[in-house]
Amino acid sequence: MKKRGESRDKGRTFVVGSRPPNPYGLYDMSGNAWEWVNDWYTSSYAACGKACSGPNPRGPCDGKEPCPGRFYRVVRGGSWYYGAEMATTVYRRYHFPKNRPYHHFGFRCAASLSEAKTLVAAGSGAAPTTQR
Repeated sequence: MKKRGESRDKGRTFVVGSRPPNPYGLYDMSGNAWEWVNDWYTSSYAACGKACSGPNPRGPCDGKEPCPGRFYRVVRGGSWYYGAEMATTVYRRYHFPKNRPYHHFGFRCAASLSEAKTLVAAGSGAAPTTQR
């Protein structure tokens, strides 16, 4: 099992879409680069309460800035830099909101289906799809 920092000078992210999609047809959801989400980190969903429940919880302060007493955002999905046990879509960890070290952080643009339809109707060129 690879340990954190092992061979970090040799590691690189893969070209987007170069690996097969997951069972839902989504590409690169885990293991390539940690992906920022808009949630402030909390160590306990229960202590967070309603803001951390439901199908798309946004965490404390509904993800908005400033959020008093919160200093870390959530990253998900693991990266080539860390072991495979963290390369899942459900694993999350906290990180100070800066892309340092930059070699294993990224982001994913996401929208709900209704937001995506609005973007397409506005002519943004984005299409609501799960496949390339």
